[in-house]
Parts: sequence; structure tokens; C-alpha cells
Amino acid sequence: MKFAQKLKLIYVLCVVGLALGGSMVTVVPEAISQETDQPEELSTVTVQPPREESRRISGSTGQSSDGFGYDQSIPSGMPFSDYSLTPSEVVSATRTTSNIATVHSAISVVENRGIGAVGNVALPDMLQRVPGVWTSSFSGAPFDSQIVIRGYSNEAVNRVSLLVDGRPLNIPRQETNTNIFFPEIIERVEVMRGDGNVQFGNKAIGGAVNVILKKPRQHPGAYFGVEAGSWHTTREWAGVNFVKGPLAAGVFMGRYYQEGWRVWDGNGIDDEPVHRPGPWVINNFTGSLNWKITPRLTFDIMLTRSDSRGPNPSIPLNISQERFERRDTRNVENYANSWGSEYYYVSGSGPEEKWDNVSLGKLLYDGDWLGNLEIIGSWRSYDRRNIFDSAAWPWYTNASANMLWQDFGLSFKYDRSDRWSFIRNDLTVGSDLLDGRFRREVAAAGVHSQFQGGYRESISYYAIDTLRLWDRVILGLGYRTENYDMKNLYANRADRTPTFANSHYGQPKSASQWSVGLVYDRELGSSLYYKHSRLYRFPNFDDMVNQFSGPPYFWELEPEEGTLEEWAIRHWLTKNIYLGATYYEMYMDSEILYGNPTGLSSQNFNVRDVSHHGVELELLCRITPRWTVRGSYTRQKIISRSQYLAGGTDSTEDKWLWQNPADLGNLAVDYQNNDWGFAAMISYNYVGRRWRINDPYNSWPDLESARWGDISMSQDVFDGLGTIYFGIKNFTDSSYAILGTKEAPPYDDPPNLGVWPNAGRTYYGGVKAAMDFQKMRLPNTADLERMNRRLYGVIGNGRDAFSGMGSWMRNMVRF
Repeated sequence: MKFAQKLKLIYVLCVVGLALGGSMVTVVPEAISQETDQPEELSTVTVQPPREESRRISGSTGQSSDGFGYDQSIPSGMPFSDYSLTPSEVVSATRTTSNIATVHSAISVVENRGIGAVGNVALPDMLQRVPGVWTSSFSGAPFDSQIVIRGYSNEAVNRVSLLVDGRPLNIPRQETNTNIFFPEIIERVEVMRGDGNVQFGNKAIGGAVNVILKKPRQHPGAYFGVEAGSWHTTREWAGVNFVKGPLAAGVFMGRYYQEGWRVWDGNGIDDEPVHRPGPWVINNFTGSLNWKITPRLTFDIMLTRSDSRGPNPSIPLNISQERFERRDTRNVENYANSWGSEYYYVSGSGPEEKWDNVSLGKLLYDGDWLGNLEIIGSWRSYDRRNIFDSAAWPWYTNASANMLWQDFGLSFKYDRSDRWSFIRNDLTVGSDLLDGRFRREVAAAGVHSQFQGGYRESISYYAIDTLRLWDRVILGLGYRTENYDMKNLYANRADRTPTFANSHYGQPKSASQWSVGLVYDRELGSSLYYKHSRLYRFPNFDDMVNQFSGPPYFWELEPEEGTLEEWAIRHWLTKNIYLGATYYEMYMDSEILYGNPTGLSSQNFNVRDVSHHGVELELLCRITPRWTVRGSYTRQKIISRSQYLAGGTDSTEDKWLWQNPADLGNLAVDYQNNDWGFAAMISYNYVGRRWRINDPYNSWPDLESARWGDISMSQDVFDGLGTIYFGIKNFTDSSYAILGTKEAPPYDDPPNLGVWPNAGRTYYGGVKAAMDFQKMRLPNTADLERMNRRLYGVIGNGRDAFSGMGSWMRNMVRF
């Protein structure tokens, strides 16, 4: 038996043993004699309140109004299942609950609370105002959205790790699915900007997005809502959570529907050869169970299924540069695409459908001074199918591409804290096992076109240690070693002859980091730090396979490696004013990029001497208890100084790589009146210039910068049981390109330029409600009268003031 198989068997036996051992724990009441014939009864497990009520800090800004609360103690137990984190606590940076002031990583917390009208319909929407983060969508809907951190994305560039409750959902292809969860089921999102290799392994060199879901024990009762918007968009969701002693269970269901606004619908004369493939739909179901087996042993399980139908991000969603400049972007008509001497006409691409299933189980033993042991198991099945109903792709006419990914994961994690006099040490060690299989087949009109498949196996071990001296000086160390193996790789083409077959491709790599920091204001948690880390990324399948051009059919690529240096200061001027600044430099010894190294054909290859650097600024200013200003600004640059063409005929020195906005900025002002239950926000957003896909030399016009504004407002009713909200995205109706492309020779010469335009002004509005079964009561007459005063009091006061303005002016100016 192979070592990896033995290790997996040991993992499974340990999980089963601990689970059975914990579930068989019984406590015999002392009042029952052992000689009695009465059956034994389990004693009730008392679930203690996880923390003092004073530790609960709420707010819509994602930060505490009293700083990071560094002097507050962190409770024991499983985060979120046993207790909720405050905005000053994170779990991603050290794989345990830590205070932001002691974390040596650029990390942002997006709390899913506060104003209920921001119009978040998907995960990328929630991250739009995080510094260093740019989210884009191919289609104007929340489908196929990419999350780009410091110039690296989770899909096309494949260097941002997407996680759920700390478990990676990564696929060894340029593939991800950001639509798996509704915002209403998300408790918070922790965004690690920069290196996350030590914490989460391969693919996290650009950062990590950790999606943490709501747990039933922290949200008892029911919540539901409906929303409608432009482009015939509707959203509905409902969830219910029950808590009974040691058991807590919850169910959530959500549905998203949109007809789509950029789909070819004919020229008004000819019939459509292909029916409109919409509407675009997302259906989500999530169930969870939390069982306090004993006061120290907790079992938590989550199951989720997401079915989506969205646009296929191919040529039909792309419009010509000339048409975009005319601002004629609502529908995509036929256009000629010249390849050689022939012309093909886009008839509309078919839909892309995804079925995503994720199961996640956790068993936590809280050993107090012995430390905590956590066992995590995960299973994911991801099935994606798309249709190429387009004559623009002659070899894909009426073709469909089906991809299936199945993944098993198992982890052990142990953490403990020790304190001696002025020294405190926090240690986390663990091991992660990931084992998955993928396959993809393309068939055109019932005829086999191509097939790809293989296995991915990864075993890694890591250790993260944080040493605190006088609770002021923070020293951090981290190390991970990972054996990443892609084996049994296979691909063929239409005649079913193998293009390549490889039985083994993998090698061990390691990541390391060390850091030093100083907490110079313990009361507010102000700190500064320096971090140095070595990082890696193994090439994925899509990096290596050559699907279209001639030999070589398989590009042997080396893993990516680099060094990151990061300086940051997180400073609270007062309890209500926060400033943060982060500067980073990432020097990649080897990075996989797309270019033309031989002058004959374009391909992926290892490029040396790639520099990433930038500065990220963020601001929070609570002017009054009701008025808050938030903002962030990012300036970044990513250049490659090596030669892309053989013989040095051209260079990318000081050339800007695509999909990396040079500037990102946003400024928001929000108003919250808790007495009236009213909240409103207006924001300004800016994205700088971007270069086009397939244009490594930046030889064609870049995309113009984008500026737009959003506005939203909400009103609570029935003492906060319900909320009515309304908003306008892009109320300035700014037209800008989300992404741009350049079709490279030999397909188009001269190249055909195209863009994915944005949706323009978009309206939305809805109602939602939340009810706690233990506190729920029906509204009485006094509640209705109070709601009436809150809704119409401001209007009445404004009317009275306006009607009295004439007499006020006459009194001011007497003739």
C-alpha cells in the first residue's frame, strides 16, 4: 500500500474513532443506583454563554468604534459555532482566533451587517470596497465574477484561494465558482491580501478569500426577504434556525433570477437562429447542524448545494471597440469576425450551467490547558457544462463542454497557548490532505472533439507560531511543506489519439515566513509590522495543456516561486478614527505568463524577474455617532523585465500586465439613525486603466478608467423585525468596460478588439425580516403608531419647515 493511501486510511480511522468515542460519552446521574433496573439517561449538556455581553461589538463599518479591542479576552470553543467573533478578531491569518493587532498580514474583515440596502447579490459584490481588491464580471450579472487581489485573480490567473470556513475549494484548472453562496447566508468574509501559502497551501500566493457562513446557534429564529431590480431581476431567500439545548440546526434556501441585459436578440427583421439561452438563475440550499456532545466536544456539519445557469463568457458577450465607443451596448447583434478569407457570424452563445455540492464536517475537542484538537473533513462535487452555439467557433458549432471535479479533503489541526510571566506563545500545527479527480470532454454535434483528465493529490504539513513579549513585541514564524502531485494526466483530440499522457508530475515545495511587529497602543490595538515570506505555486492543468496549436502538446512548466516583503501600520488616532497603510514588494523568481517566447506561437512559459509592488490605504472616520466616512485607495504595478520574444526583439520592461488596474479607490459616506431605524449610504468608486487580455506588450489601446456612484437607503419597521430598502447602482449611468480583449494572430490579423461593457444604471429594492422565536411578539397599536411617526415624521417636519420659509424670510428682510 502506498504511503499516501496509508496516510488517508489513518486519517479516516482517527476521524471515525473520535466521532464514535465522542458520541458514546454518557453521564449517569448520581441519584440512580447501579442496581436499579431503570434505563440510564443522558444528562443535559449545559451550553454556557460564550462571552460577556460587553464584548459584543457591532457596527456597519467592519471595524469596532473602540479600536481593535486588543485587551479583550478571546473565549474558548469553536469560532462561530460556539461564539461569534468581534470585528477585531480573525481566524484566517493564524488558523485560530487572533486579534488583528497581533496578525502580521494585510487582512480585511467584511461583516455582513449594518445597512441592509447595499445590493449585494453575490460574494464579489461584498468585496468591492476592500483595498487591493478588484472584482469583475464578464456578463454584468454576478456570474463568472473574478476576484482579483494585488493583480492576481481566483480564476483566469488562478492565484487566489477561495475557501469556505477555512477549507479550500480550489480546482487544478483555471476554474472557480463564486456563486455558490447567497450573501444572506454569509456571516463574514476575511480577505487576506498577499501571501497565504503557509496558512492554506498552493494557489494562495496572491491572497485568500475565506467565506464564513452563519451558524444556527448564533442566529436563532427565522429570516427571509424578497428583492426586485432592473433587467427583470428578482431574489428570494428564507432561512430558519432552531436551538434546543446542545443541538442547533438550520436550513437556508435562496433563488436569484435575471433575464440578462446583453444577449443577442436579433436585428428586428430576421428570426433568431438560436433562442435566447436565458434566463440566468441561481438556486442555493444550505443546511447545518451543531451538536454540543459534551461541554468540551463539539460536532458541526454543513451541507450546501448551488445550481446556477449563466452566460457563457465567450465572444457573443463581447462587443466591438467601435460599438462600445458609440455607447450601444445593450444587446449583442451579429458582427463579422474575419479569420483568413472567411467570415463567421455570432449567433449567440448557449448557457453555462453549474452544479456545486460542498459538505463540511468539523469535530472540535476543547482541552483547555491541553490545547484544542480539530478534525475537518470536506467533500466537493462540481459539475459544469456549457454550450457553444456559435458559428464564430467553427470547430465548436453546436458543441458542449462538460467538466466534473470531485474532491476529498481531511485535516488535523492542533493549537494551544502558553504564558510564562511576560511571555505568551501561541502555536498552531496541522496537516492537510486533498485528493481529487477532474475530467473535461467536448463534443460537437455528437462527435467527440477532445478530452482531458487527471488526478490531483496534495499532502502538506504546517506550523504557525506567534510569540508575544510584554504583549507589545510580536514575533511570528510560519512554515509549510507540500507535496503536490498531478498524476495520470491524459488528453486527446477528435481522432482520440493522445496528445499527451503523463503518469506523474509533482514535486515537494515549501513556504516560509517570519515577521516582527509592535503593538504601541494596547488599549486601541494600534500596531505596525514587517513580514518576509517565501511563496510557491504549482502549475495547474490549464497552464500546461496545449489545447489548440500543434506540438508540443504539453508544456513542461516549473513551479512559481517568489519573495514577499510587506510593511504596514494600523493606527487608531482616536476611538473613532482609523488609518491603515500597507506597502508590499513581491519579486517573483519564476512566474507563469502567457506570451510569445519563440516568435512563432504564443504559449504559457516561465518568466523570470517579475516585480509586483503597491501601496494600500484605508480610512475610517466616525464623525458623529450617526455619520461615518470610509475610504480606501490602492496604487499598484506589476511588470515583467524579461524578454518575451526570442533574440530580444521585444521586451516587457515597464509593461503593465493585463487585468491589473493601476489604481483602485472608493469613498463612502453612510448615515445611521438608530432611533429612527433609518440608514443611507452614498459611495464613489474608481478603477484606473487596464490593459487587454492577449496583449502582453501593451501595444493596443488600454481600457479607459471607470468612475461611478452608488446610493442606497433602508428603513427598519416593527422595532427592527423588518427592513424596507432601495438603491441604485451606478446612478451616474457611467458606461465603462469591465474587461477588454485582443484576438491575437493567426485568428485575427489585424487583431479584433472587443470589450465586456458594464450594465449601466441599475435599480433594486426589497423587503426583509428577521424574527427571534424566543423574543418574537406580534406588533401592537403602539408599535404601529411608532412606525408611522418614524416613517412620516421627517417628511412632516420638512413640510412644516418649507411652508414656514416664506414668513421666516419676510421677518429677516423688512421693507
